[in-house]
Amino acid sequence: MRRTAKGPQISLSRTHPGYLTRLFQTEIPEIQEGIVLVKATAREAGERAKVAVASTKRDVDPIGACVGLRGTRIQVISRELRGEKIDIIEWSHDPATFVARALSPAKVSSVAINESAEAESQPSAVVIVPDNQLSLAIGKKGQNARLAAKLTSMRIDIKSESEVEAERAPADAPPAEDRAALAGLGAGPALVDALVAAGLGSPAAIVKAGRDKLALVAEVGDRAGRAVRGRREARGGPAGVTHRSRGRRPHRTRGAEGDCGNRMKSEPNRTCLGCREARPKGHLVRLVRLGSGTVVVDASARAAGRGAYVCPDAECVARALSRGRLAHAFRKPCVASLDLATTVAAAGPRGRETRAGAGPACARPM
Repeated sequence: MRRTAKGPQISLSRTHPGYLTRLFQTEIPEIQEGIVLVKATAREAGERAKVAVASTKRDVDPIGACVGLRGTRIQVISRELRGEKIDIIEWSHDPATFVARALSPAKVSSVAINESAEAESQPSAVVIVPDNQLSLAIGKKGQNARLAAKLTSMRIDIKSESEVEAERAPADAPPAEDRAALAGLGAGPALVDALVAAGLGSPAAIVKAGRDKLALVAEVGDRAGRAVRGRREARGGPAGVTHRSRGRRPHRTRGAEGDCGNRMKSEPNRTCLGCREARPKGHLVRLVRLGSGTVVVDASARAAGRGAYVCPDAECVARALSRGRLAHAFRKPCVASLDLATTVAAAGPRGRETRAGAGPACARPM
């Protein structure tokens, strides 16, 4: 009110928060009678407002009393404010519940209230919402979050569930790609967690650690060691006889002058799936695919069906697995066991005599 030469002049502001409260008191009889109380209001004039109401009687719904039959009461107030949107929420004594309701229409997963020890500082709340509700909770240009903060007189920090999980995850946790690679090797979720806890969060880490450290994992046990010993026994056969010398006669070739020489026939070459080097078969380890799709070492080197070859080097096996060359070689989906790399490394060359000049095991860098 201002005093002028013509007398007192009253100025009414439609943007004042008290104006909305007075409109509710005028249009809603329950508020006039004191049955419903207006606890707090927050406005961005001309756009949107939030009003917190509470009832003094249990049988009276405060929100229904303010909305009216088919929205007649709230529509009168909205028209008076030139179409301003009004959200009516129920006030609560519990700060966490009140904050969750203030962010409506967004759905809230959890609310954590942080009340500072200092009396002058403003309390804050950390609100966690589902990923698909984050944009709704923040609102257009942050309007919903600002109105909720004004209504509750708190500083509100809104986070999605994925952001919270990323913050809680340890800094040295393996990437999702490495966990997916372990799952592709046939490891279940429990076994993947156990391997990650043991520091073997990727196939490369398992290859580098070796069979001994892998056997220390409780879920794995000594399964890898038993598999290696079993394949070694299958390769060795009776004492003093190898699978390459058992019952075989050397191939003889005809010399340049036509006489029969005693030279051994040169061994055919095969290409390693890991380093892509062509080497004699005797310097490589043969892999076969079982009917179940599992790839194992062909200890006898005589198994029927299509075979693939790798150097007796764990790094070559890791390269072949990471680049999907096993499935390409067998032309079918493949599943490699966790101890495949260690079994191949333990198998070593088959010991067959090769032509002069054949190189050693794979030494090609990645």
